[in-house]
Amino acid sequence: PSPTPSPTPSPTPSPTPSPTPEPSPSPTPSPVTPDSACAAPDACSALDQPDRESCMSPTPNFFESLTMEEYNAVRDYLLAQDEAGALAPFKFSSLISLDRYSPPKADVLAYLDQGAPAPPREARADMVVEKEDGSLARIAVKVDLPSPSTWSRVPVIRGREEVFHQVLGINSADHTTPMREMVTEMVNGPLYDIISHIYEGASRLADNCTTKCTRLRQVGPHQVVIPEAGDRSTFDVYSTFGLERRLPGVDGGNTRSFQGSYLHRLSYITFDFHTLAVGGPKLIGINLMGTVYSSVEEVLAAWDDPANSAWKSWTIPLFDSQEEALYATFQPRPGPSRSPEKPLAAISFDPYGARYKIDRNKVTWMGWELELAASKRGPKWYNIIFKGERIAYEIAHQEAFAAYGGHDSGLHHTQYYDGTTYSQGFRGSEMVPGIDCPLNAAYIDAFQALGGGGRGRTGRRAWCVFEYDTALPLLIHDFTPGIGGGGVRNTALVMRTKLTIGNYDYIQEMQLNLDGSMHVNAVLSGYMQGSSYVPTVSQVWGNQVEVGMGSALHDHTMNWKVDLDVGGTSNQIEMERVVPWRFNDNANRLWTSKKLDKMVSQTEFGMNMNPANPMKFVVQSTEKQNKWGTPRGYAIHSTPHHQIYPYDDPAMASFAWTKYNVAVTKFYDEEWTSSLEQDDIFPGAPALNFDTYLNGENIVGEDLVLWVTSGTYHIPHSEDAPVTPTTHGNKAGFTLIPFNYFDENAAMDVTDLFTSDGTIPKDEKPLPMIMKWANDGACVPSYDIVPSSFA
Repeated sequence: PSPTPSPTPSPTPSPTPSPTPEPSPSPTPSPVTPDSACAAPDACSALDQPDRESCMSPTPNFFESLTMEEYNAVRDYLLAQDEAGALAPFKFSSLISLDRYSPPKADVLAYLDQGAPAPPREARADMVVEKEDGSLARIAVKVDLPSPSTWSRVPVIRGREEVFHQVLGINSADHTTPMREMVTEMVNGPLYDIISHIYEGASRLADNCTTKCTRLRQVGPHQVVIPEAGDRSTFDVYSTFGLERRLPGVDGGNTRSFQGSYLHRLSYITFDFHTLAVGGPKLIGINLMGTVYSSVEEVLAAWDDPANSAWKSWTIPLFDSQEEALYATFQPRPGPSRSPEKPLAAISFDPYGARYKIDRNKVTWMGWELELAASKRGPKWYNIIFKGERIAYEIAHQEAFAAYGGHDSGLHHTQYYDGTTYSQGFRGSEMVPGIDCPLNAAYIDAFQALGGGGRGRTGRRAWCVFEYDTALPLLIHDFTPGIGGGGVRNTALVMRTKLTIGNYDYIQEMQLNLDGSMHVNAVLSGYMQGSSYVPTVSQVWGNQVEVGMGSALHDHTMNWKVDLDVGGTSNQIEMERVVPWRFNDNANRLWTSKKLDKMVSQTEFGMNMNPANPMKFVVQSTEKQNKWGTPRGYAIHSTPHHQIYPYDDPAMASFAWTKYNVAVTKFYDEEWTSSLEQDDIFPGAPALNFDTYLNGENIVGEDLVLWVTSGTYHIPHSEDAPVTPTTHGNKAGFTLIPFNYFDENAAMDVTDLFTSDGTIPKDEKPLPMIMKWANDGACVPSYDIVPSSFA
């Protein structure tokens, strides 16, 4: 379906909810005597210890992802069912994803809140199957656990029992071998003189190359273009090939990759193919120095054209050792290092042992409780409770979209869908203690599966959990003489995972704060997707990072499903806009001030945040108020990011969710994701167009879902070598803050609260607890939970 504009929210006055009984005051905490500062860490937080199993529940928690045993049991069961013909009329082709089945939310809440029986633990398998007519389709089934014996169909997405699927087959030898052979023949034959000039002294392509080596590589993913919008039966597939620097082989062996091979990609010349042409792949263009030619003869003529004489001065060196290419490595640089006499920087530790508890995937800390989970699309957090009340039912990463622009065909139409297509959530890297996480972190293993029907594996130290000092007070007021003041030290709990997809590293985390607020962040690092830097051409796509090398302008746009339950599931959206207010005073002088324009949105919508029109975006309860009669709420702050694709771009249907910083829909169990697999390769006719969710339904007094989009534009620059730093603002995310949810700031009950009466003499004033601990003779932490090895 064609994208339709989202409905404009209708302004209405904020409703006055019916009064509710005033909540009972929280009991005054009794005085606490801290444990010894040298106490051993809590064994249930020291998850790398041999006896950690004794701290865990013997069976999975309710929202826990499938275990490796469950995954393999379901996989084997479905394959056996297919072998026996029990999936008829379908025939199994491949596995798209296999994860925990999410039972109806109403049943889960009845279990969690009302003592109803727990919904059974089941698995959901999304499969590609062959139909009786030979066509392919995506279907979904749920399977009982832990010993699979039955299965039944479930919708792939709301209203869709099956979805069209196309296996391209373009990675098979039947397709790639002819293209590679054609490029090799051109590079080693008529184009060799050009190749050996622009890539200084390049040897001809050969596996056992001994000097100035290169190899063929594909530039970017395969791109599918549908000639007629919406017609999936006919499509073209374009593939682009180029060269990459390689290290010579050892003892006559094959060439080897450089460290940081992504910054050794060469694109002064690339080759474009129509992959599925009748009769086999067909060369459709050769890109030389940013200009596309249709044949080898045209390339040779352009190279000899005096008008292009400057090309002959644009060259890129090739290397025979890693030491010649330090810029793409983490090897120490020549010259003195900084502070060699004090190489270790500030570190963190827990004076009394960890204040959090971990039971499998369940984490509790300072009034917070939740379950974390790994999934194909990215991390999820379930049943987020603060001080006994559910704030969110689910916060789940959905997609990480990266769109490139560059001078060669492999870049200027490249779009990556790292969540769906590349299974971002199951590509967790082992966290390095002291680098990825502070030394006082505890670690959680996570099961990871990449689909396709293979068996899964357990990702070691896929998550880390730690409390840290933010070094910024949570609450503070100056200690005024005669009046006094006070403050609350701010510590927070972080749950972090690192997902590596090819060249990029996504550091995804949730941070819980003492006042009931939470941050969800994705910080980006890793290698740029390198390309040759063509003078007079490449500067409009990036900056030079090394001799002849650069990268391509791109963005990172990420989407999360945020299912808040503020005071229950009966919610609404109030937008509090700050607007100018002009008035005349008693002397008839014109003044400009400001006021709030409050409105409650009536129907589903998508919108962009505009800094020129400041506002608070609040999810409110329609049934519960705080002590002051104001609807209890949570406000959302998202890092602004605006996609520049025109709304009428044919590909926009595949990533329609990028049009909005926030979209709000009525909750449905089957509207579980913002995008589906293969949306990237069928941009004109995606399996799921997010705009179909925005169909004008009422959102007042309903269970609501926020689809939050955030991101950043990455303009490559020299400091991105060797990899993109986490300090340069390359991040996405959002913050949820209590907004009239509590009667006062929720952090006023912490033990580490400092107050000072302004009438007390200076030498008699109490010290903050952290100063007392330090002055009483602190011991050096033992870091008993720090792993002793890293693989």
